[in-house]
Amino acid sequence: MLRTIGAGIGRLDDAQRTWDWVVGHGYADNALAGEYTEFLVRQGRLELAASVWTQHMGARADDYEKSTYLFNGDFGSDPAPSPFDWNIARTEGVEVTRDCKTASTAKCSLRMSFAGTQNLGFAAASQLAFVRPGIYRFHAFIRSEALTTDQGIRFRISDAEVPARLDEVFGQFTGSNSRSSVDHDLVVAQKTRLLRIEVIRQPPMKFDNKVAGTAWIDDLKLEPITGGL
Repeated sequence: MLRTIGAGIGRLDDAQRTWDWVVGHGYADNALAGEYTEFLVRQGRLELAASVWTQHMGARADDYEKSTYLFNGDFGSDPAPSPFDWNIARTEGVEVTRDCKTASTAKCSLRMSFAGTQNLGFAAASQLAFVRPGIYRFHAFIRSEALTTDQGIRFRISDAEVPARLDEVFGQFTGSNSRSSVDHDLVVAQKTRLLRIEVIRQPPMKFDNKVAGTAWIDDLKLEPITGGL
């Protein structure tokens, strides 16, 4: 129903009335909420989109938009089909999945298992975050086991609307690490409203340098130092 409005008529007021009706009659689920928030993002109503998602998730949102701008950073629940939850890659040569047996301090972790058959460059997981100008600190824990090649797991934060305004890649984890903390500060300027946070692996220059091994990430946060919430 919401998809028809977004793709067809494309009117914000119609979509809002439809969503209010869905919520009022108790029909709102994660799929519909994700569809509506995605429509709002396309319409440029970013603050409203984030607010709708937070309200829909209720207690399940935990500290989202209270102390962190990342939703489901502990991977405590299966990602919902929303731009404000994790979009998990489905790529040949790697299995990306939740792992609730291996985690540092969080409930679960995101496990990336590479088969050693591909020279992969991809985003294992990505999420959008509505932000306000200020200084932010990204935090995560990562563990790796026999992760081969010179290009391992890294993180990328960029302006989702205009990447030229902000595009930072940091971290580099290969081999075996029992538990490493990742902390990275970034400045969000006045015009940046929407960030894309990605867990990535960049391919080596050598074509036949295929990646094998496993990595886990958990306890991801994007916390404001100044400005923000």
